[in-house]
Amino acid sequence: MDKMNFNTNLQNLRKIHNLSQEQLAEKLDVSRQAVSKWENGTSYPEMDKLLILCDIFSLNMDELVKGNISLDDNSFKEDKALYENAQNKFSKMITLGVFLILLGVTIMSMSDGLINGGNFFINTFSSISTILFFILVTIAVFIFVYFGINHAHFVEEHPYFDDFYTKEEKSAYNRLFAGMMAVGVGIILVAVTILVGVEEILKTDVDDIPAAIGLFMFMITIAVSIFTYFGMQKAKYDINDYNKENKHHDIYSPEKNSLIGKVSGVIMLIATFIYLSLGFIWNLWHPGWVVFPLGGVLCAIATIIIGDDK
Repeated sequence: MDKMNFNTNLQNLRKIHNLSQEQLAEKLDVSRQAVSKWENGTSYPEMDKLLILCDIFSLNMDELVKGNISLDDNSFKEDKALYENAQNKFSKMITLGVFLILLGVTIMSMSDGLINGGNFFINTFSSISTILFFILVTIAVFIFVYFGINHAHFVEEHPYFDDFYTKEEKSAYNRLFAGMMAVGVGIILVAVTILVGVEEILKTDVDDIPAAIGLFMFMITIAVSIFTYFGMQKAKYDINDYNKENKHHDIYSPEKNSLIGKVSGVIMLIATFIYLSLGFIWNLWHPGWVVFPLGGVLCAIATIIIGDDK
């Protein structure tokens, strides 16, 4: 046996096939430490394990033991591009969903302000704002469910990645993250300052000033969207945590994805029933709309509970 070639080949083959040491150990019915020792060259597998390795990697014994299987730099670049594209898309879409829901809340808050202020166009604006809110929440829920399930499939297909981010890349992002968190907090403080300032200058209850309410809520929407996107991007750089979380990558199996979809659908149907009941029976169209963001939160909770196999 060419021991030098074998341990190098094993490391490269494992990485090429997107397998962690734990996952390969499970396939071989050995401990992770055993696989680590084989890759370090401190011990070597028995013949039966070599045969299983040949079967796993679709190689013959000579190729596995004596071959020179290299890990092409392009494979690292392809893995990085694959991982980044998936994580970036997921971050953007979840942030978009959060933004749409909060935008809907902003519109409804302005409608509430018009109600309090007795605006001439209250009936028309109230109807339009309610319709817009429904549309935005519907789009947001679709985004959460569709892209959440797609991301779960990606994780299932790619449960392991080598850590291809350099310390310099991580440090650079940490600086960006700190800066954007400061920007988000700053936006919130400015929004509060504007709201208090308008109330003091005009000597009236801010609830009677729809424009002030709308501006305040829109700034909060921007700040929360910043927190969401850059927080998810920060998690992207922690590949070790990604691998650890997805060690048992059947967390979001097709069966669980189906169950998550059904439970989420039931939750939103119940929310719709409650809203319509509040509206038609008690004329509580406002603030009855709050059942929809609450329903979205319950959908997220259901996803976490169902997806947790522990």
